[in-house]
Amino acid sequence: VAFSRRTNLPSFLTRFFTGGARWSHCAVADEERGVFIEALMFKGVIETPFATWTLKYPSYEVVKIDCPAPITALNFARAQVGKGYDYLGAVGVPWRTPWHFENRWYCSELVEAALQHGGRLRWRLTKRGVSPMESWLVL
Repeated sequence: VAFSRRTNLPSFLTRFFTGGARWSHCAVADEERGVFIEALMFKGVIETPFATWTLKYPSYEVVKIDCPAPITALNFARAQVGKGYDYLGAVGVPWRTPWHFENRWYCSELVEAALQHGGRLRWRLTKRGVSPMESWLVL
């Protein structure tokens, strides 16, 4: 899993509204294909080549998160490519709302869903928004 931030306004606002967080974005690393699977506003869930991704995010950290079935987690993330962005879910993160559109994802929601499908449930509360920074904190 990769965690990152940019120097643009959406990144700043995400970090501000989640308590001055270090990270504003995250993605699933697909080493086999050499891409990050990420959910982006205006694009939805896409695959971004490693080289492109690392140029786009000047500050990032790639972290290995163990899960019982990593191939299942990766296959879940791959199956989400082409789905839309979950704007309502992303807006609800600071307020811990259960807002969520099925078959749409924001970045940390996608990462946590992939990990959950791989057998690594990291949150007791399933109906709350998880920010990228919170996802990073529970490594």
